Amino acid sequence: MKKALKAPDTGALGNRGKKGLRYHIQKYGAYYVMLIPLFIFLIIFCYLPMGGTVMAFQDFRPVRGFFKSDWVGLENYADVFSDKMFWSRLKNTVIISVLKILFTAPAPIILALLLNEVRNRKFKRTVQTVVYMPRFISWVVVVSIIQSLLDVQGGPINTLLMNLGIIDEPILFMGSKKLFRTLLVATEVWKTVGWSSIIYLSALTNINPTYYEAAELDGAGRFQKMWYITLPLIKPTFMILLILSMGSILSAGFDQIYAMSNSAVLEVGDIIDTYVYRRGLAEMNFSYAAAVGLFKSVVSVVLVCGANWLARRTENESLF
Repeated sequence: MKKALKAPDTGALGNRGKKGLRYHIQKYGAYYVMLIPLFIFLIIFCYLPMGGTVMAFQDFRPVRGFFKSDWVGLENYADVFSDKMFWSRLKNTVIISVLKILFTAPAPIILALLLNEVRNRKFKRTVQTVVYMPRFISWVVVVSIIQSLLDVQGGPINTLLMNLGIIDEPILFMGSKKLFRTLLVATEVWKTVGWSSIIYLSALTNINPTYYEAAELDGAGRFQKMWYITLPLIKPTFMILLILSMGSILSAGFDQIYAMSNSAVLEVGDIIDTYVYRRGLAEMNFSYAAAVGLFKSVVSVVLVCGANWLARRTENESLF
């Protein structure tokens, strides 16, 4: 007669799981406590404000509040999409964002590859410290420095160009429509390239050195190893960051542009965020601002999902 099979002791497994969870909490409890301020910050400043999106469908009046303001449905969106200024600002936003992505995406890779080839640790750390510092400088300070350097009266850049005979009279850089977007992209690269290169440096440290040793045995040079080993192995990291950058294509950088722009360059430098800032706060049109904000969020989600789908279909790389 066959011996009956004994059912597993689920109670023991359950106790073991409870014991493991209790042990995990006791061991890493300090880390969870450290995360509490982050969760509080996210709840207060990221999740609770999401309730304010109801203003996009109301004729919101601060005196009446959310519950007593008149419900207008999609009238705010009709106002947004019929606004010619909105479409011109949307065009500026997309152009500036695309230019930033085109130049800020490869710059950290190039910097990381160059730093990875440096063998002198002291020099390497010094360079890393210097290129990381701009990340911690506010845009207000950066713009003040730029204005001093490009000043028409006594600015070192104009003075140098005139002494070299390149120009005959000072150039109003900050007020030039042709140069304003170039300044935006250049300062964005300068400020973010060092910090962004940290991710690629981390990816480079995870590459197995045996790949390079095998390539050397086959006679590969430094450039060939970089082209056929390094770049393909950090491509997944690049693709993930590129997909994430699609979500901010309608946010060209409010802090930077608000500090750098002036009335002379509004035609080419005014973006959705700065325009909505004036419409929403200066003119007290909160419903208009909320409608544009919700529109941006929906478009950002669509762009991220679309870029992820395209990357998965073409490069077999995706974020989710």
